[in-house]
Amino acid sequence: LDCDITFPLYGAWRGTVSVHSPNAPISGQVILSFADNEGSGTPVLLVGYVALGTGGSRYQETADVVVVGGFGGLSDVIEPRSYQSATAKMIVDDIMTATGESLSLLSDMDALAQSLQWWVRPRGTAGAGLTDLCRHLGLVWRVQLDGRTWIGRETWPDVKYSADILDHDTAQRTLTIDSEYPSILPGMIWQGQKVQQVGIQVGAESNRTLIRYDDDFATTLRKV
Repeated sequence: LDCDITFPLYGAWRGTVSVHSPNAPISGQVILSFADNEGSGTPVLLVGYVALGTGGSRYQETADVVVVGGFGGLSDVIEPRSYQSATAKMIVDDIMTATGESLSLLSDMDALAQSLQWWVRPRGTAGAGLTDLCRHLGLVWRVQLDGRTWIGRETWPDVKYSADILDHDTAQRTLTIDSEYPSILPGMIWQGQKVQQVGIQVGAESNRTLIRYDDDFATTLRKV
């Protein structure tokens, strides 16, 4: 019926989805399909899972669920482990195996080939373990549309996508465009701006995409 999905620069995308569901509560792995992107005939598929405790909210055969990108393991708590002379990929693979998540083949394998003389993974969620490792190595991680986890350095590719700009708030550094497809994503450059976060709102009244961008000065200031 409608959905509101946020794609961050770091971590897993997350959305609230309202669906017509007269039968059993929705749970487990789900796929969100955005039918026909720009008339290409190819749907855009988002692979995620229903967050625990959110699939049973129902009113008049309508269910409101929270969908998180991935395969359901990023919030799992994993036990501590220490490493000696291990590559970053070995550490990441252990996290993926323990949680049922999947590392994207598009990840920066050269960066993940870095060797760490010592590394201790404390007890905590898989997402926190990835964040600690990436912060140490100067990398980022985020869940892609297909549910797989991408890890690497930002390359900021320029995306060509035609859309009407409905509003531009230079103070908040946001662009609102007339689009209902996840074609512009964090880590890309659109209209000369580095995209930091994207929010897609699809509903009966209107379809909008809110793009939050950043510039080099703002990035430097935030680091300081």
